[in-house]
Amino acid sequence: MSQTGAQSLDALTALQAASTRHVPLPGRDVAAGIVADTATQIPALDDRLKHIDQQIRQTFRTRPQAHLIESLPGTGPILGADFIVAAGDLSTYADAGRLASAAGLVPVPRSPTCRCPMGPLRDDRPLALHPPVARAA
Repeated sequence: MSQTGAQSLDALTALQAASTRHVPLPGRDVAAGIVADTATQIPALDDRLKHIDQQIRQTFRTRPQAHLIESLPGTGPILGADFIVAAGDLSTYADAGRLASAAGLVPVPRSPTCRCPMGPLRDDRPLALHPPVARAA
């Protein structure tokens, strides 16, 4: 028998021996019970999340500006609902520039005495750097 043939036979024998030996570990049954319990809960949680997701979609689509918000690239009902929560009623903004300014997307001067038309972006406005606004931008 060749050297590699003997090595593979030894490896096969070792694998067979290892598969027949089991060492009982303390807490193994407890851990198995936790894993089994968690595995049975996952489908129920998944169904619950799908139901909540559907409720958010339906509630969002009842808003008058839902079609406008969803027309933004990459904005669906979930991100749109988050956007409405952050921005509030869009009719309170006089124009798109006011909404962009509230979102922190328009450069404004930091000092009230500064007369420069452009300044750095500020993050102290109501919607500035809010995750849904930043994702939608």
